[in-house]
Amino acid sequence: MTNKRWFEMNKVEYNRDIPVATQAKWQKILNILVKTADSSDALITRFDPPFLDVFKASENIENIFKEGMRVKVSGHYCYDVIKNDKKIMIVNALENKKWKDYTDAQSGFNAYLGYPLKWPDGKIFGTLCIHYKKAHSFSEQTQEVMGEFKELIESQLEIIDKNKKNEVFQLIHNNIKQGVCLHKLIYKDDKAVDYKIMNANPAYEKILGIPLKKAKGSLGSEIYKNDKAPYLKTYSQVAETGESLTIEKYFSPLNRYFNITVTSPEKGKFITLFEDITERKEKEEKISEQKEQLSVSFEQLSAYNEEVMAMNEELEQSFEEVNLLNQRFVNMIELVSNMGDKTLLSKKEFFSDLLKKAIEIIPEADYGKLCIINDQGKCQFIDAVGHDIKALAKIAFDKNLLFNIESKDINESQGYFFNLDMMESDKKELFLKALKPIKSSLYINIVIDEQTFGRIGLDIKNKSSLDFSDTTKKVLKSFSTLASSFFAFKRFDDLQTNFTKELLTSIIKIMEMYDLYTKGHSENVAKLASAIAGEMKLSKKAIKDTYWAGLVHDIGKLLIPLNIINKQEKLTDQEYELIKKHPVWGNKALSSSKILKPIAYFILHHHERWDGRGYPEGLEENEIPLISQILAVADAWDAMLSKRAYRQSLSFEEALGEIKKNKETQFSPQVVDAFVKILEDDKIETLQQDVLDNAINKSKNSVFF
Repeated sequence: MTNKRWFEMNKVEYNRDIPVATQAKWQKILNILVKTADSSDALITRFDPPFLDVFKASENIENIFKEGMRVKVSGHYCYDVIKNDKKIMIVNALENKKWKDYTDAQSGFNAYLGYPLKWPDGKIFGTLCIHYKKAHSFSEQTQEVMGEFKELIESQLEIIDKNKKNEVFQLIHNNIKQGVCLHKLIYKDDKAVDYKIMNANPAYEKILGIPLKKAKGSLGSEIYKNDKAPYLKTYSQVAETGESLTIEKYFSPLNRYFNITVTSPEKGKFITLFEDITERKEKEEKISEQKEQLSVSFEQLSAYNEEVMAMNEELEQSFEEVNLLNQRFVNMIELVSNMGDKTLLSKKEFFSDLLKKAIEIIPEADYGKLCIINDQGKCQFIDAVGHDIKALAKIAFDKNLLFNIESKDINESQGYFFNLDMMESDKKELFLKALKPIKSSLYINIVIDEQTFGRIGLDIKNKSSLDFSDTTKKVLKSFSTLASSFFAFKRFDDLQTNFTKELLTSIIKIMEMYDLYTKGHSENVAKLASAIAGEMKLSKKAIKDTYWAGLVHDIGKLLIPLNIINKQEKLTDQEYELIKKHPVWGNKALSSSKILKPIAYFILHHHERWDGRGYPEGLEENEIPLISQILAVADAWDAMLSKRAYRQSLSFEEALGEIKKNKETQFSPQVVDAFVKILEDDKIETLQQDVLDNAINKSKNSVFF
């Protein structure tokens, strides 16, 4: 490692996202460290694949490294720290087969101690390291000091990350087109009698015409000029139960229709996300009127056909013409009346998946069981983890033996969630053989349309030292909300296909709020992917499928818990495996719709790699569907050009270099060539100017017909 191997770079390129005051503190840390360790240098490096930058360097005379120097990371000690995500200590590199040929060893640095520095989400920032020219044994004190400095630097990175996320959230809050408003319930004699507006975004003022200054702090009954605050009963139900819902309401003060999504951040408060759907409602009414008019026309033509059939042979030609006209009206009616197939995942399969996911996500749970209630009021187990499901499935018992059968809340019992003592002795004996001994059970009823359909329960094994935490109880409660949301999503196949694209767009907007980094990502991927498909001369249908697959490629992330999606610490292996399931879940949800099934297969494989090292199935080369190959390139390109919490966005040239470098390893060579052709022909400007919008809109309007 010498000055000759490194080159200088503009400081703005690598340190602009770290506050100056923080950089000054890091400089002091390095100056203290180099004196304490009596080393040749002390460095904080920053990893910018495939480069390593000297972010800060100790100011001692012996140090040859200067702030802003850059080198390719491979062949350096820091590379192993970053690759293995752990401390590396080298006492004598020249006497070690592994280290002696490294660039650092050949450049005269014989000893090294380095620690990885990470952002809160587990992504690598860089390293904290020191070098010695001679062999050196590192004292426990030196290692301890560096460990303390590592924790201090990472705590400052966490503060920086939080500040950036707050900026992003505020930006979304201020720029989202939907109105957003936070309310607090007002109680009298333990009953909600009104609500107060706590905060709102600019879109609230634009949509409702109420100035924010006037709205904030006002009561709902006052600001909307009603004796009673609008929708108080519905809003108070959400604020008190925590169960989100979406409603469509006519708002008489403004003579407008609104779609309102209501959720509760904490008990007694609720947030409304609303948009004006008056235009859509008017279109629905027009469609209904047109449908009725067409039906009347059809009946009139049918009556006319009967008269024509009674005419003589001289009018046969006229009859055929009228019959043809009649058939055209029939086709129009069928087109207007066309509805999606009603295809739902079986309840048993869905709830079984629900149980398995709960066991995966909740750490205290050792076992679990799930039962459903049939039309005869009998309760029967359909799945279990840890317990003997084969034996349990054979035993049915009266639903009234379930504790808290009517409850919608989380319940915990010191034992099983049903009354064994009231059961017949033979059934009780069978249950005791099939069930493992437990310390406690946490359970919640599965409620669909105000009716208890079944129950999911999680168990802690007997003699365990663990207990269910309050956080776990909240997580389990979210599963009941997930079940309702899942079925609501599945029911969209019952909607008119004319509004399918509106529903998909709404889901994408929800996903962007769910995971802040995806803002605009889905639309960008859809546009670029369809442009690549066009460059590759795919059929019109394939281009349409590519666009819609790009738009919903990450929809499976809606089934991943929010605390994992936005987790600031490093993901566990189990959590990462859960993240990797989002293509499978997206495919599963879309496959149940006859309309969306053609693109579901492409969603399943958009994270496969050309070399076979992708997921979920490890397909390689042309085993991967062509549209999935296209999505992989478009997804990666937009991600690299987008700013992340742990790095700045790559430049155009850097991102293009990454795409070319990973050709035939991560990406399809055929797709990369088409993508590069778009750039070389300056078609990227066309994309940036949204000239493709006309073609895309045609795709939107016809993809489902």
